[in-house]
Amino acid sequence: MQAAPIARYTLDVLLPEASMVQQITEQLPRPKRSEVLPRVRLDRFEGQFQGASLQMSNLKQGDRTSMTLHIVDAQRSMGWLLIGAALSIAYLFGFKDLVKPDQG
Repeated sequence: MQAAPIARYTLDVLLPEASMVQQITEQLPRPKRSEVLPRVRLDRFEGQFQGASLQMSNLKQGDRTSMTLHIVDAQRSMGWLLIGAALSIAYLFGFKDLVKPDQG
């Protein structure tokens, strides 16, 4: 008796509301150049939750497939805004003599 191949394998990963996928770091086995559709897709589930879907076809018994995702907080950090504002103020303060009108 021969094992029947799995025609289509799908794994959906649903993230909490406060998280999002920043990068797909790995997908195994590596996609071939002849594959047209992406194996791992980032998607929104139920219109609000972000997640990822792994799809494989024609898996044989003993085959392995996986994906590795880099997950971060969905809220934007205020750190870069504060650093940018501080640099802008330092620049204006450092070159204030260039913008000061002549007092002749």
